[in-house]
Amino acid sequence: MRRVGRIILRMPFHPFVLILLVFTGFFTFYWVALILGAVTTAFRILGLTATQGLMIATGMLFFSIILSAVDVVVYRVEKPFSELEMEFTTVFGIPYPVPRLRLTTKEMLVTVNVGGAIIPLAISASMIYLLSLKPDAAPTFAAMLLTTMVVTLVSYYFSRIVPGVGIVLPAFLPPMVSGLATVAFTGVLGVLKYALPVAYVGAVLGTLIGADLLNLAKYLDRLEAPLVSIGGAGTFDGIYLSGIIALVFTLFLT
Repeated sequence: MRRVGRIILRMPFHPFVLILLVFTGFFTFYWVALILGAVTTAFRILGLTATQGLMIATGMLFFSIILSAVDVVVYRVEKPFSELEMEFTTVFGIPYPVPRLRLTTKEMLVTVNVGGAIIPLAISASMIYLLSLKPDAAPTFAAMLLTTMVVTLVSYYFSRIVPGVGIVLPAFLPPMVSGLATVAFTGVLGVLKYALPVAYVGAVLGTLIGADLLNLAKYLDRLEAPLVSIGGAGTFDGIYLSGIIALVFTLFLT
């Protein structure tokens, strides 16, 4: 603390906290810039201008955050539910607790999160459409299909259902697998220039099918949560992060 005349200058917190805040802010800015650059590059490869690609990338980030709180109900399930109730019986004036099991039904909602699932799927659909306009679309779609299959198998094998949490999957596994598979398949088929969109689509669809849809089809009857949301963690969901990380990882690989 330093005193100058009637003005006292002092640090509002420990210098280490300031360094940590600066580092966190720099890392966040760097990560956002990296995402915007990767998405913009992917759309430039598909024939759009840098301005158009940047607008799509900015819109994707903005609306994913804003719409991460919005879920669209796609399925309703009526499930039997047992509830333990405590009743009291009076014997000679003394109340005795008597536990009883009451059987009832409750509704479970299966929803799709807009920010965490629908927006990544919309970005994937736009990439697929732009790829379909290219003269070498056939080998590119073959590489995309193979990548999606590999990511689907890996996501399904390593995902787990955790009661009270949901579907758990190592966050970096699907995008890393997608990046490596994409570079291998596009390289063999001679369409390595399209590696970025192939990696993104493969990671998004592979994670969606392998981690979410296949597990829901298998374990839906066992789930007891009132709400099951695909992409329900919004911008922190595996579907959203898989596509973004796959883009960045593949950008460094190529």
